[in-house]
Amino acid sequence: MQKTLSHHEKQRLKKIALTERKRALVLEMFCFENGRSDKERSSLRDIGKQFGYSHTHIRTLRDRFLKAKHYHRFGVPYTKYTKIEGYTKMLAPKRPGPAKGQYTPKRDEIRDAVIETKQAHMKLGAAKIGKISGVNASHPTVHAVLREAGFENVTMRLGKVYKSFEMPHANDMWQIDYVELGTDRTTGRKVEFLSVIDDKSRRMLSHTVDVYATTDNVLRILEECIEEYGTPRMILSDHGTQWAASNGGDTRFDEWCESKGIRHVMGGVRKPTTQGKVERWHGSIRREANLPGEATLEEYDALMSQYIEFYNETRPHWALDLKTPSSVFCEDR
Repeated sequence: MQKTLSHHEKQRLKKIALTERKRALVLEMFCFENGRSDKERSSLRDIGKQFGYSHTHIRTLRDRFLKAKHYHRFGVPYTKYTKIEGYTKMLAPKRPGPAKGQYTPKRDEIRDAVIETKQAHMKLGAAKIGKISGVNASHPTVHAVLREAGFENVTMRLGKVYKSFEMPHANDMWQIDYVELGTDRTTGRKVEFLSVIDDKSRRMLSHTVDVYATTDNVLRILEECIEEYGTPRMILSDHGTQWAASNGGDTRFDEWCESKGIRHVMGGVRKPTTQGKVERWHGSIRREANLPGEATLEEYDALMSQYIEFYNETRPHWALDLKTPSSVFCEDR
């Protein structure tokens, strides 16, 4: 039983047929002008404008599909063009993949793994789905499988593109900031998470949720991170009162940094893009972690631990050439 073609495949075949007809008309035009001198013939640019091709593409078609016989008549140069044998089979644009109307077996082989991975991570695009699922297939093939299965395309966010910086090694710089996760059902207080992210590898180093964003908690969490991952050379923060004494906050953070030999750097006021990596991490939490608006502290802790493990160990990162943060962090230490 013949497989029903999708709308996308029908459009592709229609486009191929149109290209074949246009190429055939280009060749006919060369042959139609055989009685004219070379000076009177239409130029490559004129033919290209008529059919929507560049003059270099017209030259390629002419040289590939036509035989040229050059001669002079009364001192005037002429060229007679004839089509090469079997040229009609060569007119269709060449592309890798299946023949017309056929589906590549690769899609059938990878479909189950790709769809299962996509259902578990609905917010990720085709490239990351292919990487996580472990299939040996190109990004376009994975994208085609997802499209045929009815999944919507994941588009990149729009907005101004900022110039990014990156430290050369792991632990050269940590970026820190608090993010609100939701509301604690028991106390009614906002649940806070101190994000501590390595600038080079994007690895998330902290894992503790709390209802108090205080200097004491910041220092305790950073001590835990240092014990597990080592001491950073610098810490980049905003002007929050937990660490910015110049804004009327607690001076203990700067004193603690000095005692550890850590340089404390603060971004510009109202310039969140300075802490771009930690802000990008916060966006990933909101899109992918599936956090409820209200839960117990223990439930938030379990959900964040689960997402952090996925983010560090499994989820590929575009800025890391689709490597995981953990792999880059371990390679660079």
